[in-house]
Amino acid sequence: FGIVVLEAFAQGRPVIGSRAGAIPELVAPVLPDWLFDPGDVEGLRALIAGVLTGRLRSPGEERLRQYVREGFDREAIAARYAELLFGGERPACG
Repeated sequence: FGIVVLEAFAQGRPVIGSRAGAIPELVAPVLPDWLFDPGDVEGLRALIAGVLTGRLRSPGEERLRQYVREGFDREAIAARYAELLFGGERPACG
């Protein structure tokens, strides 16, 4: 799933990620230029150099945290499940 990516974002830390598994789906919406192809050592090197020189910039700690809150916190996930299972209406409990 890529939980490490979300954990880093939740702490306001950007992630350089490979285009493998779920990583692109999590990274691309907020850091589209921070992805490299698996096995592309030169691509990874270029991204690291971009971060170190300031050419590649993160949108900021708060934006990364906001991305996680809006898409992956408990309320966001519960709303998705409610939409999927009940058409958006949460059933009454009890």
